[in-house]
Amino acid sequence: MLRLSKIYCNNETVSPDIYFHTGLNVVFAEADKKDKSTDSHSLGKTTLLRLIKFLLLKQIDKNHFLKSSAFKDFIFYLEIEYENNKYITIRRPTKGKIFIHQHLIPETLTELSNDDWKHRNLSLDSAVELLDDYLKINQPPKDFTYRSGLRYCFKEQDEYGEIFKINSSPEGDGNWKPYLASLLGFAPHLLQEKYKVHSKKETLKNALKEIGNIEEESINKLELDIAVREKELDKIKGQIDNFNFEMSDRKISKKLTEEVTTNINNLNKAIYNIDQQIVAIEMSLKTIFEFDIDKVRQLFEQVQIYFPEHLNTGYKDLVKLNEEMSSGRKERLRKTKKQLQEKHKKVTSDLEAQNTLQQELIKTLLQQDAVDKFKAQQRLYVEEEINIATLKEQAKQLDLRNRLSEDINDAELEERRLGGEIVQLARSNHNQKLKKAQILFLDIAQDVLAETAYLYCDVNSSNNFEFYAKIKDEEKSLQEGHSYKKILSIIFNVVLLCIHADDNFYRFCYFDGLFETLDDRIKIKLTNKLRQLSKEYDLQLILSVLDSDLPLGEYDNSKVYFPEDEIIRKLHDQGQDGRLFKMDSY
Repeated sequence: MLRLSKIYCNNETVSPDIYFHTGLNVVFAEADKKDKSTDSHSLGKTTLLRLIKFLLLKQIDKNHFLKSSAFKDFIFYLEIEYENNKYITIRRPTKGKIFIHQHLIPETLTELSNDDWKHRNLSLDSAVELLDDYLKINQPPKDFTYRSGLRYCFKEQDEYGEIFKINSSPEGDGNWKPYLASLLGFAPHLLQEKYKVHSKKETLKNALKEIGNIEEESINKLELDIAVREKELDKIKGQIDNFNFEMSDRKISKKLTEEVTTNINNLNKAIYNIDQQIVAIEMSLKTIFEFDIDKVRQLFEQVQIYFPEHLNTGYKDLVKLNEEMSSGRKERLRKTKKQLQEKHKKVTSDLEAQNTLQQELIKTLLQQDAVDKFKAQQRLYVEEEINIATLKEQAKQLDLRNRLSEDINDAELEERRLGGEIVQLARSNHNQKLKKAQILFLDIAQDVLAETAYLYCDVNSSNNFEFYAKIKDEEKSLQEGHSYKKILSIIFNVVLLCIHADDNFYRFCYFDGLFETLDDRIKIKLTNKLRQLSKEYDLQLILSVLDSDLPLGEYDNSKVYFPEDEIIRKLHDQGQDGRLFKMDSY
């Protein structure tokens, strides 16, 4: 079991001892409403709750109040009772290793030397494991420790909105629902197994997505292709080993006859055509338009025919016109010739390259350079190896995808099977723990709220457990809103403690800001019921309450205070003495 005994510190002046007892343990805070400079939320009623969590070995982050430099030298101690008249003290400094000591009577161990502590210099994980072995809370459910149920031992002010799962918890359902089911009398292994199968299924689906899209092709076809290529690769390897180039010679001969020779013939034809065009242009450029007027005059005189003077002028104009026309034509011919010469140069260069390639291929065929042929064979071998490796990887991915799909199908079948068993488990009428919890939940709700309230379990569309706590008159519950839900949350935590009062379970629960938002009549009824249950079931119910939230009496309209023997710490805003830690704000 786990019952709180006391908290103390190596600096008692700043942090006085706090003792816990069976029954109501009230942290009572008074704040002066007239002094606007003070804040009731800074007095320490919530801080005490967080200190207890720290001493029960919670991992804290850099924003925790104990990370403040004001606490750098502080060592805190929590004494707990884990069996009747058997105690454990946890010594945890704000920085450093943890010490744990087992003893038979309540003791203050601030003066105990390090060497005298039974368990020394423990890491946080080691300390948790050791404490779990001492406490044996709610065993033997698998995979749960004493820290699993501490969520139902603390309610901070903003955590009443969720009855079954704490708001601040980021964990998935698989981490808390099986545990809660075990507290309510269900064997948790079915739920645990189903969540594990579901998680496995989702992991497989993600792995399938990671493979990505590969070409849809049968594994048999890929394996056949690989076999053919491997056989070809063996032939190439044998040729390399025997220095036999018959296969490559066939490929080279094919390239020589079908590609290179054809290219050379085409290029030769192109050069011939270009040469013919250039010759024609050159002949055209050499042609000159000649006309001698004097020879024409002499011809007329020989035949004794008169040569008119105006005919002389007309022939001169004709000569001039032809000369002008010839000038533009020659310019165009020269330009075309230049373009043909450039083309001739390019085609000639291509022809030389093809001739060179032809010579190299012929040289290879004639084995004039066997080393080059050997290297060519090696390159062919490497390329074929790469191709085969690529195909094998594709086959591997395809095979993996097929296996993942099969595993996903198997997981889905297993998940459905387990879901069917969980449905039967939820409908079982043999769960005595749940029945006891339901009856107690109903009784407390009737006494406090004068309403019928139900606590029950069912399965959702995924065949996973869902937990419900509802008022019978749901419409009225919705109208009341947060207050009703807060009461049901408090009742549920207390019910868990009560139904496990005879088990190795927790004996305490801390309700922070218990009275906030509640109706005065409900405050009084709730306090009386908690007081009764704590005595009946030997519980420690720790309540933090503000003076301004105290209920008013039904008849005299005066505040209803807690008896002094229930108050374990008084806080106020009239100076350092009123704070949980008697020091300046940190």
